[in-house]
Amino acid sequence: MAKVTILGATGNVGLFAAHTISEIPHVSEMLLVGRPGREDFLEGCCRDLSDSFAARGNDVRLSFSTSFFDAKGSDIVVCAAG
Repeated sequence: MAKVTILGATGNVGLFAAHTISEIPHVSEMLLVGRPGREDFLEGCCRDLSDSFAARGNDVRLSFSTSFFDAKGSDIVVCAAG
């Protein structure tokens, strides 16, 4: 199973990418990375995505961070920052 990290996860492109990638059967874990100082917003995005995944029967584990270093060990890194 694959771990996917999305850099720039709090923007429209990052959130759309998270929704779309969650439908891939081989994805088991997703890390959302956002800017420092936006932890509350990032946590809210993570909760919203988690709720939508549960409603669709998706079993993707979500976590969030403000450090690029947490992307270490990811199988796929999507850069939606910009």
